[in-house]
Amino acid sequence: MTQAGLSDLRAAVGSGKAFGCFAARDRGCVEAIIAAAQETGLPAALCIGYTPDVDFQTLSSTCCTAADKTAMPVAVHLNHGRALGEVLAALDAGCTSVMFDGSALDLESNIARTRECVQAAHAHGVEIEGEIGPLGVFSLDEARDFVARTGVDWLAVSVPAHWPFHAGIIEALAGLGAGLVLHGASKLTPDQRTAAIRVGVAKINAHSELDRALAEGVRQTPSQAAESSPNGLDPMYDAVRRTVSELMRSYALR
Repeated sequence: MTQAGLSDLRAAVGSGKAFGCFAARDRGCVEAIIAAAQETGLPAALCIGYTPDVDFQTLSSTCCTAADKTAMPVAVHLNHGRALGEVLAALDAGCTSVMFDGSALDLESNIARTRECVQAAHAHGVEIEGEIGPLGVFSLDEARDFVARTGVDWLAVSVPAHWPFHAGIIEALAGLGAGLVLHGASKLTPDQRTAAIRVGVAKINAHSELDRALAEGVRQTPSQAAESSPNGLDPMYDAVRRTVSELMRSYALR
């Protein structure tokens, strides 16, 4: 399967549903996410970023190779790029979608720098996600202005702790013309997450859920590991596979 863009994943999962963008921290996580996609028959994005403990070029190459060998549509996505140089390097590395996160900046600076990254991504024929910030911090008019002036393909918002869930706000954001992305969705209840998908969230990033799965895998005894890992994955990463499979199905409203 040729590597896919985010819109390809959206089309593959179907209207009124969402797909997951899962933290691919290392080769084991990549293999676990790919195994979950094959098991469920659902698309996925491999989510990578610039962190001190990861060689970005090596990990991006691993992700691109895995995506090429997978029957299901798989995107390789740069998450939380903080500078134009990071976005350009990710494009050169073969990422099929990128994100610029200027949410720590004031709105005008965020718009200006995001627009630069949009121009670079679109010149490569790649979709780009931009983040405006946490729900409850910006207004709908500001979000509309952000989408219109930057030209982002995907609008990212994050769920802050103790945010009073409001499906109407999410529905309004989903109607601004860019695909709506939810970061921090683990702070929502399953029912709230389903409601958010039903009113328009199309992409959900999953990170802390995978961290918990890794910790669960580490805690398994040898006998538990042998019983729960019939597919050859390291027990630690098989816990990731199970978690990703569950999340994929829930995002696709199965």
